[in-house]
Amino acid sequence: MTGPRSLLAALVLTIAAASVLASTPDDLPLPADQVMYLPENPGEDIGLPVGSTTAYAIGRSLQQQGQTEAALVYLNRAYRLAPESQRIARAYAQSLVEAGFVHDAARIYGDLVSVAPDDLEQRRQYALLLAQAGRPRLALAQVQELKRRGVSDHMLTKLEADLLGQLDRVDEAIEVYRKAAEQDPARAEDYILAAGALLQRHERFDDMADLLRDGLEEVPVSRPLRVSLIRYLVHQDRLDAARDQAAQGDEARRRAGVSERPDCSLELAELVARRGDFGLAVEILEDARERGFRDLELETRLGRYLLGLGNVEAALSVLP
Repeated sequence: MTGPRSLLAALVLTIAAASVLASTPDDLPLPADQVMYLPENPGEDIGLPVGSTTAYAIGRSLQQQGQTEAALVYLNRAYRLAPESQRIARAYAQSLVEAGFVHDAARIYGDLVSVAPDDLEQRRQYALLLAQAGRPRLALAQVQELKRRGVSDHMLTKLEADLLGQLDRVDEAIEVYRKAAEQDPARAEDYILAAGALLQRHERFDDMADLLRDGLEEVPVSRPLRVSLIRYLVHQDRLDAARDQAAQGDEARRRAGVSERPDCSLELAELVARRGDFGLAVEILEDARERGFRDLELETRLGRYLLGLGNVEAALSVLP
């Protein structure tokens, strides 16, 4: 099919090709009077008068210039002429993704994996594209094949767990995160937070709280884990338990030399203040002061909460 979708589309591609050829060697010719048109779909060949090598070179140059649609036309031509070229196929798939045709890109990578099953990087890209295309079951199969072949890293672990979650296999996803946290203590906090978020999305709040408590046994100084648990307890109106967690978090972080600020108590005080309970917010921060914490932010917030109670004199005595 050679008819134009629009005059603008034709002009865009003509200008794009001209700009590339202006800086392209003489062995990549393109007739100056040849008008090029954008295809109706990414699989359409509009019969460009160039070979695969030329089309690939022009397409890659356009790709690097950010001219997505024009690059897609040339790389489509190159791929149709030389579908066996993995280099061309990968470039074409990248162009398809940039143009929003993720399903088509996934199909091309599926072909690449069939031809070169031992190319693990291509299989990884295939898994990512399947996930982007909303094909979690197929994507998971590729991830698990990568793991079977000995590939294991942070990104792949999170992808596997996320795909399991999408398939409502939540317990399996949580187990993936647990094992990863045990094997990679440096990223344990990240894995536990991701697992907690998954449980929250599936409204398994008590399981989430248990997971966070277990995580804090491993990473007691983690502010994100502690704050997540505190927020859950506040939401459940378990304010005494929330205060205990805040105090434990502050002390653990101070003992470890992580922070001299009562970060967890500050977070809890702000949460209850937003609910309008300035009195409890004051109690929480005064308790932190009694435990020996002194901090500009603590004094500022304490003064603000006292003002919220209308106690101007007390507020002025603590405000810096």
